[in-house]
Amino acid sequence: MMCVSVLSLFCVCFTFCLLQRLSSACEDQIRVIIQESALDYRLDSQFQLHCSDEISALCSEEAAAQEQTGQVEECLKLNLLKIKSEACKKEVWNMLKVSKVDIFVDPVLHTACALDIKHHCGSLLPGRGRQMSCLMEALEDKQIRLQPECKKRLQDRIEMWSYAAKVAPAEGFNDLAVQVMTSPSKNYILSVVAMVLCMLFLVSLLTKRVTRIGGQLISGCF
Repeated sequence: MMCVSVLSLFCVCFTFCLLQRLSSACEDQIRVIIQESALDYRLDSQFQLHCSDEISALCSEEAAAQEQTGQVEECLKLNLLKIKSEACKKEVWNMLKVSKVDIFVDPVLHTACALDIKHHCGSLLPGRGRQMSCLMEALEDKQIRLQPECKKRLQDRIEMWSYAAKVAPAEGFNDLAVQVMTSPSKNYILSVVAMVLCMLFLVSLLTKRVTRIGGQLISGCF
């Protein structure tokens, strides 16, 4: 019940949307639900409905495992290029978007990077893409040595996000902001944006100054 008001106000369809606009109590509740479904795809009815054929064709070995630890979802992420169903592609892309906001809902990546999160990003609260952004910065920093498995998984995610962004562009400002803040090129993008804003500001000042001088010259002629 604590999430109903948030859901009706902001997020008709997407759990990803909820993670950006909810109260802390609702955020915890949603995180637990997503974590459980991320570990066992059978708990996500929409995912199971849209991706059953792809699971059988691409990830049958992972699906047959007695204990589900997120390997089916990971298999589909790694085989994103082979998925033919648009509905299943959208489900996998939604999973990738949610993991950008909160690494805890990506169990394979979180397990691989648990030590690196503790050492390099432990002071940051989970959610809002904070820890994922921290890991992306650590990956870029040549002075920081991430665990090999964490590094590999992060590089896999970058490739997945790059492809997924082409087939499912950012939906609205919040989605775009998360993509930028978790991008490995975040610093470059923000620098370019800052430069453009500065140029616009300078052009605005010069325009106002020229207009004022022009007005003074015209008034002096009469």
